[in-house]
Amino acid sequence: MTSDIINKIFDWLIAFLVSGLLVWFGITQPVFSFFSESSVPEIDTKKLQKHVEELSQTYAPRTPELEGIRPAAHYIYRQLTKAGQTSGKKPKYQAFWTMGGGRYSNVIFQLGPATAETIVIGAHYDTHNSFPGADNNASGVATLIELARSLSVVEKDLPIRVELVAYALSEGSVLGTKDMGSFKHAKMLKRKNREVKLMIS
Repeated sequence: MTSDIINKIFDWLIAFLVSGLLVWFGITQPVFSFFSESSVPEIDTKKLQKHVEELSQTYAPRTPELEGIRPAAHYIYRQLTKAGQTSGKKPKYQAFWTMGGGRYSNVIFQLGPATAETIVIGAHYDTHNSFPGADNNASGVATLIELARSLSVVEKDLPIRVELVAYALSEGSVLGTKDMGSFKHAKMLKRKNREVKLMIS
């Protein structure tokens, strides 16, 4: 049963990734038109599936209450570190405190020049209650990791900063509040006067 669910989610993930990339490259044309077809590596579907399985099985549930969220953040950090070896770039934690006194972290991976204009691609990594969260949102995080690997190959050719972010705290009681990881990240971007040209989540 679990295997069937993961396979269905995996099929959906591939469709999401392809459509997302098409939208992204379509909107930002002709910014990325100089990339040759062979310069960007193909998406590794086996890696995508592996990340979904790891996050939805080994690191589930990823909730603040059950402490699963912190090991998941470390897993994402390690995988982004590996993905960025080609570019020499490393991820970083954006630690923040909630109104309730909890300390959590977004995981951020930046590519391209230090321009004020920024493209943000994000996905939350926490889950609701005790659910494994394969499609909500291990699939999105797997996409971030694979995008990091692919874009690292052409990192020096990127004309604009690309920021990949795995967000903490997007589910349950924090939904729609200032405790959300995405809110904390947006607040940081505003403080640094960064202009977000496009956000995909």
